[in-house]
Amino acid sequence: METFVDHHDNPSPFSHIIIASPVNPRILTIISEYAQRTQTPVFYIHCVGFYAHFSIYLPPTFPIVDTHPDPDSISDLRLLKPWPELVQFAAEQTQNLDNMSNYDHGHISYVLLMLYYLEVWKTSHEGKVPTSYKDKNAFRELVRSGMRTDNPVQGEENYEEAIAAVLKNLNEPTPSSAVRDVLNAPECQHLSSGSANFWIVANSISQFYQKHGVLPVPGSVPDMKAQSADYIKLQNVYKTKAREDVQEVLSTVRSLESSLGRTKPVDAAEIEAFCKNAAYIKLVRGRPFHIVALDRKLAWGERAKAARMALTDDTSLILLYIAFLAWDEFCAEQAVDAQHVIPKPPGLTDVDGDAETLTGIAHRIIANLVAESGVPFDEEDELDDVKVKVGEICQELARAGGSELHNIAALAGGLVAQEVIKVVTRQYIPVDNTCLFDGIKSVSSVLRL
Repeated sequence: METFVDHHDNPSPFSHIIIASPVNPRILTIISEYAQRTQTPVFYIHCVGFYAHFSIYLPPTFPIVDTHPDPDSISDLRLLKPWPELVQFAAEQTQNLDNMSNYDHGHISYVLLMLYYLEVWKTSHEGKVPTSYKDKNAFRELVRSGMRTDNPVQGEENYEEAIAAVLKNLNEPTPSSAVRDVLNAPECQHLSSGSANFWIVANSISQFYQKHGVLPVPGSVPDMKAQSADYIKLQNVYKTKAREDVQEVLSTVRSLESSLGRTKPVDAAEIEAFCKNAAYIKLVRGRPFHIVALDRKLAWGERAKAARMALTDDTSLILLYIAFLAWDEFCAEQAVDAQHVIPKPPGLTDVDGDAETLTGIAHRIIANLVAESGVPFDEEDELDDVKVKVGEICQELARAGGSELHNIAALAGGLVAQEVIKVVTRQYIPVDNTCLFDGIKSVSSVLRL
């Protein structure tokens, strides 16, 4: 396989390096050290026969604002923690609900219906909102009881939408673990004049959350059954609140910039985008990928226990990963013997002999991993089964002799290209940090190693 490197002379957020195996580990080490020093993303790729693998090294802090969450999951209607203007608007729109005409009654948006029936619920539940699954089911029946069925369609679509939205939207607007990781990160809590814009805004969002107990309102409202004029009014209520939240965060950002002595302000559009996506921001902590070395054992560190447990997980492709590590070590030995920049892959001249060598290296890697993890196999048969499986993979790698299959290479190239676009544009969440594809079984696996 040809080795190639693609990078810019002047590192920037758009720089990246792509390396295709086999490559001399000395060169790989140099590239890895350069990447860590300049915080340049690196993609390390194997594509041999029916198998493909790539690992991504990202900088130690790789934040993503525009993660593109599922559109069905991003509506933050804030029903359990409404602000005064929303409460007032709901009260105005639903007053005299029982005496409305069938047309008007059937066009009250489900957001307003849920707010109306929440007030009804609280009058008989000591002012508390439904939080348990049992209470939410009871609340659904309360909403259902208000639906009119004495009309031509024997029901009302807006009520059906409200009933369907109970389990999805009646939840406390608490930040996810991914968001908490960002807000609690040392880079967010301890700012300096050199802090990236992301952390300045994140700190401001953190202050907003500490003050209000919620994140900024994104301002979007899903489609629903309603009259156009009423729907636009509801949209404006959410958009107005979103603009107010952005202005508060913007004010905090400007205050931080002044106290830190920053001369270049964060663009207001960047702050607005952050507020809109605040509930879905993501921080990826990049980890250096494994580089084999002939003079020392491969260190797994904190990854050891998780990797050891994956050895006996039939859904995991970690044995394929270990086989590729053995492949790299085999190539490293060839590079030392022949002083080649691009080593000779196994299987070119002696398939069975090279397969046996690869298998032996893989067995040693597994033994070192088990020892480092401190989690031995319960039974010898279990270890034997792992050895047999990795041996079969090594045999297939040697049989391929370093060649690529067009369909597997095309698929692997597409996967890597997709991840490169994610990293370059900082949109969507990239693989963290290892992806494997088994073309024989037609399965893929993502490992955080």
